[in-house]
Amino acid sequence: MVKINYESSDPKESKTPLLRPEIDYSPKTYTLSEQILYGLKMAAIMALVLAPVVLEILFSR
Repeated sequence: MVKINYESSDPKESKTPLLRPEIDYSPKTYTLSEQILYGLKMAAIMALVLAPVVLEILFSR
C-alpha cells in the first residue's frame, strides 16, 4: 500500500512563494488624446453601421 502525503492547501503553510504577481484590477486612467481617439473610433463604427440604413431609406422611394 502506498502512503500518500497530502499537503495543506492553506497558503500560509505553503513553502514556495507565488511565482506570478497579483493582477491589478484598478481602472486605467486615459489621457485626453486617448479619449478623443476612442470617441472618433466609436463615431466611425456608428457611421459605418448606420450609413447603409440611411442610404436605403433615402434611395428606396
